[in-house]
Amino acid sequence: KRQGINAEYMGCRIHSVFDIGLVAEKLGMDREKAEIWIVNLIRQARLDARIDSQANQVIMDSPATNVYQEVKEKTKLLGVKTVMLTEQLSSKFATMKK
Repeated sequence: KRQGINAEYMGCRIHSVFDIGLVAEKLGMDREKAEIWIVNLIRQARLDARIDSQANQVIMDSPATNVYQEVKEKTKLLGVKTVMLTEQLSSKFATMKK
C-alpha cells in the first residue's frame, strides 16, 4: 500500500502540494509517523520537496528546466520540415510554370 502512495503522490508529480493528513490516512498511520515516513521517502528518492509542518503539507518543487535540452527538442525535426517545405514549394512552382 505504501508503494502506491509513493507512486501516486510523490513519484509522478501529479500533485505539487498535498496534505500530510491525507497520506497518513491512506497509510493507516498517525500524522507524526506519516511525516517521518515522507521525510525518509524524500531523502531516499532524492525528491525536490519540502515539508511545511505549519500548514501540514508536502510541497513538491518542479524540476528545473534545461533550456538547451528544450531548444534541442523543439528544433529536432526542423531540418526535415524545411526539406519537405522546399520540395512542396518546388512542385507547386513547377505546376504553375506549365
